[in-house]
Amino acid sequence: MASSVAKDIDDKQKEQNYVRLNLVVVKLSTRVLKARFDLTVPPGPQLHQEINKFTKKINNGRSKKLISQKQYDLLFPKSGPPSSEKFDITLLVYLLKHICGLDGKCKWWAEKDNKNIPETEVGEIADIVRIRNVRNEINHLQTAIMDQKDFEEKWDITEKAMLRLGAVCNLSDLKNEIDTIKNQPFEKIKEKVIVMKSQGF
Repeated sequence: MASSVAKDIDDKQKEQNYVRLNLVVVKLSTRVLKARFDLTVPPGPQLHQEINKFTKKINNGRSKKLISQKQYDLLFPKSGPPSSEKFDITLLVYLLKHICGLDGKCKWWAEKDNKNIPETEVGEIADIVRIRNVRNEINHLQTAIMDQKDFEEKWDITEKAMLRLGAVCNLSDLKNEIDTIKNQPFEKIKEKVIVMKSQGF
């Protein structure tokens, strides 16, 4: 009986780990990458101009299936100007790499395993890639659970990358928001997840 109770507690903790990490990536990492993108390409007329300027590069990404039809439609909406508010992590990473003046030939873009990026590498590109990789690792999990060791490692990588990028973009309250998602009672976290799903995330 005791072992059964312990297993149930462990399983619940693993589920919570998954939900908390997924939330911090989808909610906060997306905001950080958007803020970094907006820093180079501000919302409004300049965004529209830059997208049109790099139409060939964007079409290339679309033909290689690096940009989905849904993402393409956000860049070239049928009515009204584009808005980075609706861009997801995949699209933001592509745009940061190709239209924001970052070195598109940097070796880190191709790295899919964060273990191969040294901790001493703290440049913008490495941090963008770290966030992308954690998001991809979460998406590729077969079940929505994560053990404590894996959770702590991925959280640490994501948090450090977000805070460095956030500092560049003057996201002053980011640390508090990260800590809230990690430490807030799980019932509150579930409420945030429900709100995000209702918003299409």
